[in-house]
Amino acid sequence: MRTFWVSVVLIVGVLVVAGLRVEGSKRAASEKKAAAGEPKTTTVTGYGDDETKARLAALREVATWLEDELGDRLRPGQVLPSKTLDENYLKAKKVIPEDAVAEPDVNAPWAMKYKVTLTQEFVTAALKEARDEWVKHESLDRMESAGARQRLVLRVLGGVVALLLVVTGYLRLEEATRGYYTALLRVGAIGLLLLAALALIMTA
Repeated sequence: MRTFWVSVVLIVGVLVVAGLRVEGSKRAASEKKAAAGEPKTTTVTGYGDDETKARLAALREVATWLEDELGDRLRPGQVLPSKTLDENYLKAKKVIPEDAVAEPDVNAPWAMKYKVTLTQEFVTAALKEARDEWVKHESLDRMESAGARQRLVLRVLGGVVALLLVVTGYLRLEEATRGYYTALLRVGAIGLLLLAALALIMTA
């Protein structure tokens, strides 16, 4: 008889524990879903001697917060384009409210507060702008590197051509003068080579 009741107690205990775990899992999933559906928000304040300076200080705080939030989605060295941190752009993407105004404050003559919302619209658009700008910069870097390599090749070829011309001219004149002006021809050849080298260096 005792064994029967022990078994009943064990079964009831297992069912209770299982029910609690299922309920906890449902609650965690519900909380996670709710958190995923709500954009992250914060409030920043900028201070200044006048309304304009307070607004600019607040916008700098907004930009810093947005860059920190999206930093892990950007490549090393990549930043959000200045266009995406412009006040009108942020208002259009509903990151900051349209009707925010600066007010006098005890800590400074003026204070500007913004409630900042990391909207999905802004995240998508800002990351796309950042990628496009990164690709544009990479293309320009590749073009500059290709141009530098081409200029180097041209300088090398120019130096080789100048050397061949000088050597060929020297040999022909040496043969034509039968060695009577060897020293003078050598000085002239060296001078021409130096001039050619100087011209190549100046065009670098």
